[in-house]
Amino acid sequence: MASLKTGWFYAGVGLPFVVGMWLLIPETTGRSAAELDEFLEAKVKPWRFHKTITAVQRALEEEKR
Repeated sequence: MASLKTGWFYAGVGLPFVVGMWLLIPETTGRSAAELDEFLEAKVKPWRFHKTITAVQRALEEEKR
């Protein structure tokens, strides 16, 4: 029975860290190193990386017009 209580203890301690890391580690799929540098220089929040439009994306949009 003690092992079950130990599991609940570690689950309770670990859950806040999992939630924190979910919010603080950005999704970088499909982004180049230059785009990530641009985000970091502009101090974009990690949870806004997927919505932020980079200078390269803006230039491509203008080129299509």
